[in-house]
Amino acid sequence: MGYLQEYFDKGFTPKDLSEELQRLVEQYNAVTGRYLYLYVAAMFKHLPGISMEEDDFYIFRDMLQSVQDFDEIDVYIETPGGNG
Repeated sequence: MGYLQEYFDKGFTPKDLSEELQRLVEQYNAVTGRYLYLYVAAMFKHLPGISMEEDDFYIFRDMLQSVQDFDEIDVYIETPGGNG
């Protein structure tokens, strides 16, 4: 059984999942002393406009510049892979 299925079995709504992810990221940050930045692109090619694109550089840069309470960061990138 996958981790996500466990949350669905508990009756988590999309809002609940978002709040749980935020809680887990905050816990990760506290335990490691680093800031965890998540970048998640479209997992299915048929969803236009939410794959990793060149313009994402500016969003990524702005978000990284906003991190001031941490000396180190961890970056987790979730994409379907490929080159277009």
